[in-house]
Amino acid sequence: MVRPGSLIALCPAIAGLLGAAAVTFAGGMGGVAIAAAVTVLVGAGMLSLLASAAHRGDLAALRRSIEAAAAGAGAALLEERRIDGLDRLCERVLPIWTRQIETSRG
Repeated sequence: MVRPGSLIALCPAIAGLLGAAAVTFAGGMGGVAIAAAVTVLVGAGMLSLLASAAHRGDLAALRRSIEAAAAGAGAALLEERRIDGLDRLCERVLPIWTRQIETSRG
């Protein structure tokens, strides 16, 4: 299976190959035509690497924004389900319950 990031990187490479083939076909096998074809191939390779790096950067930024949104939604859900005063109640009641349990065991 071909990943979309691979296709983005392949587009300039394929265009470069086609351009190099066209330059070689039109100019023949002379030195100038071959040099032009190599120049087109090198440029296409560089554009391919640039497109791939930009795609990876965009994906990383998207992943960070999704994780931040998910963390914010999770915190909001916890805050929404929180009961006011429950923490204070537990701090007061738990020591009493602990003593009652210890007393019933003894």
